[in-house]
Amino acid sequence: MPTSYDPILIAQLRGKLLTDGLSGVLVPHADAHQSEYLPPSAERLARLSGFSGSAGQAIVLADEAALFVDGRYTLQARDQVNAKIFPVQAIAAMSPEAWLRTRLNPGDRIGYDPWLHTSAQLEPFKDLCTELEAHLVALDANPIDALWPDRPPPPSSPL
Repeated sequence: MPTSYDPILIAQLRGKLLTDGLSGVLVPHADAHQSEYLPPSAERLARLSGFSGSAGQAIVLADEAALFVDGRYTLQARDQVNAKIFPVQAIAAMSPEAWLRTRLNPGDRIGYDPWLHTSAQLEPFKDLCTELEAHLVALDANPIDALWPDRPPPPSSPL
């Protein structure tokens, strides 16, 4: 599992956002099963930011990003991520929605991988986008997956 951010991946992700007409993307620590402990192939947040904790979320915009963690991980996140790229936000003090509120403009499009979020997790973002006349966009494919050339294969062992 990576423990330092990949500046090339971040630049490529921002380029893909631009190409896809997106203003940003939500990057949770999650897989399609909402597992706490992810297989290496689903460690998108770690690959992008370097943060290896079992809970967290990033928002990546065209010109800034942030990493949101709970109190268990504030020290670990500050040790693992480049704070110039991913300023660490204690989620109890600044929610992802509150951070995004001050950066979202009418017409902005924020992408998300629908396999990695529950309806309840998306509700605050949907409400925010509706209020600010922005759009929350379900993506057909996770943009990080397409940019991760050495991505480990998904687990293939029997249940």
